[in-house]
Amino acid sequence: MRILVTGATGYVGSAIAASLLNGANRVTGTGTSEARAAALRERGMHFEPAPLEDAERLRRLASEHDVVIHAAMARGAQRGALDEAATLALLQGAQEGRTEVFVYTSGVWILGETGDAIAAEDWAPRLPARAAAWRQGLERRVIEASGDTLRTGVIRPGMVYGGAGGTLGGWFDAAMAGEPFRVVGGGNRWPWIHRDDVAELYKRVIDIGAPGAVYHATDGTEHPVIEVAKAAAAAAGGRPPRTWALADARSELGDIAEALALDQRVQSPRSRKLGWLPRRPDLLAEIDRAFDEHVASAEGA
Repeated sequence: MRILVTGATGYVGSAIAASLLNGANRVTGTGTSEARAAALRERGMHFEPAPLEDAERLRRLASEHDVVIHAAMARGAQRGALDEAATLALLQGAQEGRTEVFVYTSGVWILGETGDAIAAEDWAPRLPARAAAWRQGLERRVIEASGDTLRTGVIRPGMVYGGAGGTLGGWFDAAMAGEPFRVVGGGNRWPWIHRDDVAELYKRVIDIGAPGAVYHATDGTEHPVIEVAKAAAAAAGGRPPRTWALADARSELGDIAEALALDQRVQSPRSRKLGWLPRRPDLLAEIDRAFDEHVASAEGA
């Protein structure tokens, strides 16, 4: 198969692209970093320097591939508009060309606050975090595009960790530098997932996912964020984290602060029905392993 992965030089996209590379697949990754593109080429992938701003190029690339995975993450104040334009261009190309499967990467922030309720894939988002609210309409467009010749799907990863990146990686780096990093809220819960497990779910959705379905990628644990942060600081030999009042965090982080303050219980029953089972089922229980992996990945970068 010819597979296109947008954002293949990024934190999550690189893991997805690597997991799909085998003798039967030709994987093309997009991105904006020529330096990171070298790592893709060394693995045997093809690289296309296609930024999200280049909607026409993305449309053309999508039309030329059997599977299209949109994993690129837009940044900045215009991230919603940019992601929408890129997603619709990719979807148009998929509908016009040879594409059989299209997968859009969303995220659990779209679910909003769940409190003590449990959000599975059929949970109707009530008040999405403003930092991800635009995804609600895009999810709907992707789902509605599923038809006789094109099967579409949406994957919502939780808070992704593993390797040198992610929020957890930032905590490790701060702790190693002797900086007491801050956690918004603290008693709230985040759904975690290792990036290799996220990549495995994409493979299963491509192979056997249901048309127009939404899938969650979370490990099912419900640890308070402050407990994970304390464990991360201890694993890295750093100072304990401090809690950060939402009002103060908002002045520095904007809408992202509200998303980080969400209390979420998120499960993935539909994903598990595909036979998907996280191999890294509990971050808190293996925080030392996660730290060792972080250090090794950072040294090898």
